[in-house]
Amino acid sequence: MSSEQSYDDVSHPFPPKSGQHMNGYTLEELLKSSRNCWVFVCHLTSDTSQRFVTKIAVKTEYKKLLNEIHCYKVLDGGKGIPRLHYHKQWSVESDVGDYTEVAMIVIDRLDNVFNKTSKVKAKCTLPAEQLIPMAVQQISLLEYIHNKGLTHRGVKPDNFVVSEDRTTVYIIDFNKSKPYLDSNGNHKPYRRVESKRPRGLPFFHSVNYHNGVRRSRRDDMESLLYCWVYLFHGTLPWSDVKRYENQFKTYVKNIGKRVNETSYEQICAGLPHNFERYLTLCREMDFYAQPNYQLMRQLISDSLIELNNNSISNDSQLN
Repeated sequence: MSSEQSYDDVSHPFPPKSGQHMNGYTLEELLKSSRNCWVFVCHLTSDTSQRFVTKIAVKTEYKKLLNEIHCYKVLDGGKGIPRLHYHKQWSVESDVGDYTEVAMIVIDRLDNVFNKTSKVKAKCTLPAEQLIPMAVQQISLLEYIHNKGLTHRGVKPDNFVVSEDRTTVYIIDFNKSKPYLDSNGNHKPYRRVESKRPRGLPFFHSVNYHNGVRRSRRDDMESLLYCWVYLFHGTLPWSDVKRYENQFKTYVKNIGKRVNETSYEQICAGLPHNFERYLTLCREMDFYAQPNYQLMRQLISDSLIELNNNSISNDSQLN
């Protein structure tokens, strides 16, 4: 929705702005925005003691936010899943009589301590000693999501946040998430989708998705490995692929070519050898297969042996 439009419904003018009251909440700092979606820190208008995060969406982002609402309801109560405090859909009328559907959610406010992947190279990196306890929790998070019948389909560092005490990893942003089972409880069939350009940030896409195959659980697990590599090195082996104006399709294709050509050893360089074994599991996994989450956790946990440590706890402090 363009900023030039105004609405008769003065209680919900668009685009939303800091200080605005909306459905019992007051908007504070704008965290990020796109043409049709805005994310703010907010608080209850009647109670300023607690802060939340709200996402407001219209037009192309409206249905995505409805999908996110559905996912939060399905995943409610899981460790590492933010609580959905409020959601609403309504219509606003423009000065020319058109109506636009609006959706809004309010979830827990958590700390995004990980790197912003809008940058080709991260500003900071995580040593393996800090990365490993986080990684073990992330595997369990994806296992929980998969056990609820969903694939996340947007695994990247931006979509992981932590609790205030830095002991628990959370996952957010379910607007691309989809069930991998059909209405009868059967796994959706293998399908090639070459005609569709891969969606989302291409750096973290799995090799099969780059190669035009519908995503399944294995793709979430592989994307997670690329998150770890990015957080450890601050970059990925294909981050230097050049992007030219109006050639995004070629850009994604070139990244996919590099993902296919880069050896496991090069991808996991500098990390304990079990990270390479983890990637092997992901790449060799069948489309329909349930990932061996316990083995994956064990591989990553045992990586501390190479770092002269004996054990790991999922509740280790994330500094």
